[in-house]
Amino acid sequence: MVVRRGRGETVCARGADRALPGGPSTSPLAARMRYHVPLLLVTMTLVHAEPQSALLDRLAQELKSMRSLPAGTPTHSACPKDSSSLVGLAQQQVKSKLGEPDFVDADGSWSYSFTSPVPVGQDGGGFPQLTFGFDAKGRIAHVSCYYSR
Repeated sequence: MVVRRGRGETVCARGADRALPGGPSTSPLAARMRYHVPLLLVTMTLVHAEPQSALLDRLAQELKSMRSLPAGTPTHSACPKDSSSLVGLAQQQVKSKLGEPDFVDADGSWSYSFTSPVPVGQDGGGFPQLTFGFDAKGRIAHVSCYYSR
């Protein structure tokens, strides 16, 4: 196709017959990009969110398993190596996965004991105590874990 420019110049525009000036391209590459770019963005969002959900799911499964044991059964749970991926999750998500907290502190933080049911009268026992602190919007602001004594 030949495209005319000002002052009588003529320029050959290869492939110009496939697209209208200023209109959407009909090239195969452009068509693939229109499909793949939004798909890539959605996938990146899901991959980013997945570790939060995966860790919370793993903690929920571990807690459920331990709470189903007879009272005083020895367990060998450990604090998560990196709980930073939980920051930003909603308080309701924690409650729906882990259930009611074992302890609610005066500042509103929730604590969960990762052990079998503790026999009446027993204090401590060396099991992990996972604590979630929440911001004003009800999102996890910080997570801490220590071993009870």
